[in-house]
Amino acid sequence: PSTPPDERARKVSEKLRGITVLQKGPSDLIASHPPSSDPLLTEVDTPGGLKRCGGQGDILSGAVAAFLAWGKCHETGAFEVDKNTPDTENGKIPVSRIPFLAAAGGAMLTRATSNIGFGKHGRALVTENLIPELGGAFEKLFGKGERGSGREEAAKL
Repeated sequence: PSTPPDERARKVSEKLRGITVLQKGPSDLIASHPPSSDPLLTEVDTPGGLKRCGGQGDILSGAVAAFLAWGKCHETGAFEVDKNTPDTENGKIPVSRIPFLAAAGGAMLTRATSNIGFGKHGRALVTENLIPELGGAFEKLFGKGERGSGREEAAKL
């Protein structure tokens, strides 16, 4: 491919009419280029572990799926919303933005989980070492409690 790596996610999203693309790498790139709204692009540089292990993509896809499910709950009104939340429509996240935020949240969580796992297991890290670290990584990024919000990392989105 002649497309530079930092442009691939954006171009794929654009060509496929705005689907959200998560491109893994030294930092993860997330792009969404829907025809009806402004394109979204972010780089997730949350520190990860120094070793990628087979199955880490499964952790990532599961994390993104969980964030998508929470997004659907938000969309359907299952969660109480604060109508004064910035960058929302009367407290509601625009539905078109939920997949982009889910990809970013999943990438952040997976990278933080890998960082914690690598800190404990070093180069002997395997995927099964990551699963017990998901909860701690989530709290580190997003806070404790039912809402899990208020951390600096989450504010970057």
